[in-house]
Amino acid sequence: SADSQDAFFTKTDFENLTDLMPFMTISFKQWAGNLIAAKRINSNSQAPYYGVTTKVLKTEIITFNADLVEIKVATQKSEMFGTDYNSKVSYEDLTVSLIKEDGVWKVEKVIK
Repeated sequence: SADSQDAFFTKTDFENLTDLMPFMTISFKQWAGNLIAAKRINSNSQAPYYGVTTKVLKTEIITFNADLVEIKVATQKSEMFGTDYNSKVSYEDLTVSLIKEDGVWKVEKVIK
């Protein structure tokens, strides 16, 4: 829906991604798992605070058939960083592709 939002913060250990794993295809789960592993290796517990909140502003179905659903998602991303919580707002369009895996619609990829 157009009022959905999600957040990531350096202190939550990628819960935003791990919580969504049941909605991902096997290949997208592998991609997300590799991303999390790489970020954990490169993380520094002393690094400054960093957080992102993404809000969905608008959705548009591009493709809808028996094998594939593609949705264009317009988002607003608010980033906060540093000890004084500086912020930056940006806008980004994404295309979310879903396919059926074992009869259930799951996210296969997200393209910027």
